[in-house]
Amino acid sequence: NTVTDGIPTERKFKELVARVINPLEKGDTIVSSLPMSGAFTNALNLNDYSLTSKLQISIKLTRAVARFDVRNREEITRLIIDSIAMDNGRCTSTMFPIEAKGESSDPANGLITYPSRSYWGADEHGRRLSAFYSYGSPKDDLGALILIGKYAINKTETVPVHYRIPFTQINDGIGGTIEINHNHRYTVDILGADEYNAQAIFTISDWSDSFFRSNTPI
Repeated sequence: NTVTDGIPTERKFKELVARVINPLEKGDTIVSSLPMSGAFTNALNLNDYSLTSKLQISIKLTRAVARFDVRNREEITRLIIDSIAMDNGRCTSTMFPIEAKGESSDPANGLITYPSRSYWGADEHGRRLSAFYSYGSPKDDLGALILIGKYAINKTETVPVHYRIPFTQINDGIGGTIEINHNHRYTVDILGADEYNAQAIFTISDWSDSFFRSNTPI
């Protein structure tokens, strides 16, 4: 590889952002491979190494997006999900540091509605892993997941449905908004649905095996 001194400059390097989502382009959503960044923050002394030496360092990479898994038992909820999207989302993220950002896609507030992504691949337990990815969503954005599909009124008749599930946590009428953070996994359990609303519980983890459950109908 050819390395040119000073290109890019540190200032330009810090201005790098993840791909910008275009809300007007159908299917323009975040898919693998996911944007990640990392840094080696310890002081590194290269004075004692010759030109033929090899130096190995470890850099932990962090995902710049949040992940949504969905669990929906169609035989219980009578809800058939066709696609999934996000409302009041951020269209990109800086990488150094990772911080969700809005741009000119919506001049009023920098927030967008993500184009919908096809919902497919649920297993026999109704789980769809990595159903959707998004950049972070601060509390003040009042973001929400959007589920689009059909609700079975009876065994032979269905109606189209469009649910907006806000990122809120409410217990006994008291609660607030859940912040969507990068490198975290959000599992959405659909508890039930009708023609107008869906009830769900969010389970939040840091994309590892440990997690906590917010026992919260939405």
